Amino acid sequence: MNIGGMKLANEGADSLESVLEGIQSLRQADPPYLSVFAHSYGSTAALLALERHTVTVDALALMGSPGSDAQSVADLSVRDGNVFVAQASLDPIAHSAFFGSDPDSPSYGARSMGVTGGTDPLTGAKLEGSSGHNEYFSAGTECMRNLAMIGIDLGDLVMTSRTNSDDPGVQSASGR
Repeated sequence: MNIGGMKLANEGADSLESVLEGIQSLRQADPPYLSVFAHSYGSTAALLALERHTVTVDALALMGSPGSDAQSVADLSVRDGNVFVAQASLDPIAHSAFFGSDPDSPSYGARSMGVTGGTDPLTGAKLEGSSGHNEYFSAGTECMRNLAMIGIDLGDLVMTSRTNSDDPGVQSASGR
């Protein structure tokens, strides 16, 4: 498999687009809340599909994304610009903009999704942090908690990046 080019990402975008079209056509009268969670090269495929503006999703969460041609949330078919991005420490892919953009850059306009760990403000549970490129989906992490909130249309409850590294309980109010 060669993930250094765009061929496989475009094939993935085609497949994702077909799946999303199918889901939307099955429930036209009562459209489902559709969230796409995409990691690494899969995020490039998801971005390509949503740049085409043939399908629209309610939320998009990107983790460890090498980007795409889209330069901002406005370039994507995501309702209300409901795009979240996570970049774990020690992730060599994050901020690489290998495929053209960095979804975590402030100019992109995505909402920051915390992955460093902390305390869940709803349950008081201790949440572990994610580090490197492959820990975003680990059980008990802040990232997984945030994905759950996005998936049930509670994106306003997503924990964001820290504003004060000395105080692990302080959250950024703006999310950026």
